[in-house]
Amino acid sequence: MATSDLKSIKLRMIYDNGVDENGKPLSSSKTYSNINYASTPDEILQAAQAVAGLSSRPLMLIEKNDSYGINA
Repeated sequence: MATSDLKSIKLRMIYDNGVDENGKPLSSSKTYSNINYASTPDEILQAAQAVAGLSSRPLMLIEKNDSYGINA
């Protein structure tokens, strides 16, 4: 039976950069690596909100990306 091991957690924060000349939404993102494996969703949200507070751009989305290795 295959198993999986958590290899890394990354936090991706997507910011609103307004709209282009055609009215299409523009965004930019910043990714933070080495997130503690024991972090709860509430702790990650609090950290992301604290970091977003340092930006002049509004925060649109917070993503948590987990990477797993599959073992046979």
